[in-house]
Amino acid sequence: MANVNELLGNVNASIERMLKNNSAIEKDLALEKIRNLYNAVINFSATQKIETTPKPQPINISEPAKNISFEEKVVPIKISSNERSESLNEILIQNKKTELTDKLEHSPIDDLKSAISFNDRFSFVQNLFSGNADIFKNVVEQINSAGNFVEAEKIISNYKNEKWVENADAAASFMELVSRRFAKQS
Repeated sequence: MANVNELLGNVNASIERMLKNNSAIEKDLALEKIRNLYNAVINFSATQKIETTPKPQPINISEPAKNISFEEKVVPIKISSNERSESLNEILIQNKKTELTDKLEHSPIDDLKSAISFNDRFSFVQNLFSGNADIFKNVVEQINSAGNFVEAEKIISNYKNEKWVENADAAASFMELVSRRFAKQS
């Protein structure tokens, strides 16, 4: 519970900084703290439910019965208290989250700069642009002002180097965002 309270204080401080500075980085940091708080609350709730459920008592069979057919035999099953089955409601909520996530992951982007998260921005700068944030910023601005995806690809090709091959996952993520930037025009 102390961990949840501490995270709640961190979230409150991050939101206050975000409102005061109104920067994208502060917004990303506040969202990350909110996610951490959410996970802590979920984990806290899950541990509370597990601790309050009664533990199953093992079935003792003193002597095996003779002439028992296969269908009549009782086999005791011990269920660990750490295992927790998902309710139908939890499964449905997870499916809705997945559907929403899929829709958002492939939705068109109006502004590439605002669509790139703090973590992705850091990854792209380090892995694709040799740690040079100014070049990254310049490329993103040029892509935002490009007329179509073909022009954007030409801009990117001017900055590609061996890092783009070495970090294929980061390059694919960046290109996915660029293609979503021009999805409306396709």
